[in-house]
Amino acid sequence: MNLLLITLCLISVLLACAKVVDEFEPDCAEYFYNGKEPDLLDPNKPNPERFRKICQQYQNRFHFATLYDTVRRTPVYSAYRWRPKSQRLTTGEPHQCRSDVWMYEPKLAYPKGNADEMQEDRELFDTQAMDDDYKDSGYTRGHLNPNSHQWDGFSQCSTFTMTNIVPQHKNSNSPPWSDHENKILKRLEQYCKSDAYIVTGVMPYINDKWIQKGNLRRVAIPEYLWSAYCCREFTNGHGQEHLFPTFAVIGRNDKESDRRIVKNEDFNVQEMSLSKLELFLKKRLGLRYINVFYNKCNEFFFFLKKPKPKNPKSNKPKYNNLKSKNG
Repeated sequence: MNLLLITLCLISVLLACAKVVDEFEPDCAEYFYNGKEPDLLDPNKPNPERFRKICQQYQNRFHFATLYDTVRRTPVYSAYRWRPKSQRLTTGEPHQCRSDVWMYEPKLAYPKGNADEMQEDRELFDTQAMDDDYKDSGYTRGHLNPNSHQWDGFSQCSTFTMTNIVPQHKNSNSPPWSDHENKILKRLEQYCKSDAYIVTGVMPYINDKWIQKGNLRRVAIPEYLWSAYCCREFTNGHGQEHLFPTFAVIGRNDKESDRRIVKNEDFNVQEMSLSKLELFLKKRLGLRYINVFYNKCNEFFFFLKKPKPKNPKSNKPKYNNLKSKNG
């Protein structure tokens, strides 16, 4: 029995219940700042058959949103919402839910069909990555929406879907990228007073590199991972104002990657402004316009409100440029 048949024999118990949609509104709008999805595709070449919008659903609830590339078989990005502890609903679900079972999304292959009535399993194999693609590949299954950023069991379980996973080098996934995830979580817990909107995505190689199975190019390997958050209400006076309302990061998935993007060595990550991240994305994706958050999370408005540092020279006497009578 070949790899395809072995993989598909297990699919009946691994199907996710996500919803593939034409537009993220209204089901998934809540996971984007101001209800507006990122602008990361060429508006003149939207290619809806290739790039599919997924409202990630688990236990009859939506949990986050994903834009999925059916050619590279990886997500372009996943977007989710973080909430302060005071605003989280108590559902009685287990606080933690970790699973080694990875879910698939049948609606990518059958957008108008019933997942229980699949007839051509080959379509599922063609439209998304399989768990077996990662075995013996040298790459881990890297979450874009990490389960550690979710606060209830169902939301944590919802992240274990292959449509939220990219090939990530083990030395990138842990510890550099996981350390970054923990750092951002701690920062939001300490300083963010409102909902925060987080978008995490991939930056492909200029010339795609692939996980291959035999002669088949199965899953495109990203050269970098990136992430950005938008928090509109935050605590002042702790020396962290420069990190709000938005900040971003790029992490290397290849230790030989161009150091002009991430200057640190090996697989480290580098924090940067949202505008700097968008400049790198524009150049790599070949787009004239990039917008991760609607209106840049109103970053310019907060920049204008930030108090200007006192000029230590301001107390010195001022002199005009008039020459003295003797000059």
